Amino acid sequence: MDIHDAASQQFGLERDTAKRMAMGILTGMQPKALAGHMRWDIDEAKRAHSKFLMEAFPKIGEFQGAAKRAFLERRYVLSVLGRKARLDSSKFAYRAVSRIIQNSAGDHLKWMMLKACEFEEAYPDSIQILMTIHDSFLWQAEMGNVDIVKEVIALMEDTAQKPPFNFVVPIPFEVGIGQDWAEASYGQKIKDKRGWL
Repeated sequence: MDIHDAASQQFGLERDTAKRMAMGILTGMQPKALAGHMRWDIDEAKRAHSKFLMEAFPKIGEFQGAAKRAFLERRYVLSVLGRKARLDSSKFAYRAVSRIIQNSAGDHLKWMMLKACEFEEAYPDSIQILMTIHDSFLWQAEMGNVDIVKEVIALMEDTAQKPPFNFVVPIPFEVGIGQDWAEASYGQKIKDKRGWL
């Protein structure tokens, strides 16, 4: 279960709605901005904001406070692999959490890309990494070679409690298969609607 599933259960919201709310609060959105972001009235936003940080996920509030203090003391925060992220002014200290999360996600994606490329070099005729798009990898493999796909996914998911990340919670990869990026990402139904066939 990820934080968005947990928020969905805690707040009785659809997962996509809970995810939008959680990402806003995680990155420092305050009740007024949250109300606009979620199209809620201010009282509902205040209740959700308070419940999220005080009851549902109190450690997140502590993390936000620590991130702001670290930025205000040294004018930068660090990603999980130690990359520095600077902000222009102390008035942007609320962005420290977002910088840590986004830069750490970037660290993870780049590390996974290196692992995938090493795997590709070992099997150059079976799989080719083409590019990344946001947090997605686009690659091609031999038709019908399910084993090679399973191997590369297992390799990329293998970061839990191992250096350099030592994550406690595993990060699963979702896999889509198709003749092109749209079909692999959204499936045949969406592709047909958009008229790409």
